[in-house]
Amino acid sequence: MVYGVLATFFSYRIFRSICFHTTFPVIVSHCMQTGTICILSLDLFLAIAIPFRYRSFHLPLYFGCMFSVPICYAFGISIAAKIYLDDSELQMCNPPSSMVPFVRQWWYEIMLTFSFLTVIFYSGALGLLSCKIHRKSTDIRLIERKALKTLKVLIVIFLFTRFISTGSATLVQHLKINPETILYIQNYNVIPAVAAYSQNAYVCFFRSEEYRRLLTEQVTMYFPCFKNAFPIKSTERSMSMKRATVVVKI
Repeated sequence: MVYGVLATFFSYRIFRSICFHTTFPVIVSHCMQTGTICILSLDLFLAIAIPFRYRSFHLPLYFGCMFSVPICYAFGISIAAKIYLDDSELQMCNPPSSMVPFVRQWWYEIMLTFSFLTVIFYSGALGLLSCKIHRKSTDIRLIERKALKTLKVLIVIFLFTRFISTGSATLVQHLKINPETILYIQNYNVIPAVAAYSQNAYVCFFRSEEYRRLLTEQVTMYFPCFKNAFPIKSTERSMSMKRATVVVKI
């Protein structure tokens, strides 16, 4: 991406072939991330819809099948972009502009499909949790109430970043408006898309005490030098100790 920034804002001539090979890792990771968000939303929906059957899934086969979808999408688009690559000059270097127009259209259409499915699965999970709470079931736990609020935040962030940006970029292509306007919209749509990167992680980090504690423990386990930089808050540690005490007493 350093080349893209330099070539965009300084006096460099940008060619698609160089741009593609420079941004190739970003294209693959972007496609992987788009598909992964979708399968994570599906995984959450299944965990809420069929909890007992979900626990009996054969994990290696289950995760293998789930993650094969974003892998096929990532490498399929990358291979197609490489096959049809040309050396035309570009105004801006980023993952969308590094692909020829019809491959870029496939990229956006598949991404929009993933985004649409993500919204459906998140909304379905939200609806199931809402129904369970509104029925005032006796097995409602605090963690489920927190999950309901977290789902609302995830859906709002996803709608106002990835879904709207992908939808608008796909829409302008189908409307066949001025090509320069299409390129302008698609180039700057990268900004809201980046905001959606790892949204599950940072939303859960800010909303879940347990997630923060576990993440801190994992980071300090592999990088002990960060132990002082990422201390576990005393309130979180005390809450964890209380839970452990309750478990021992039971």
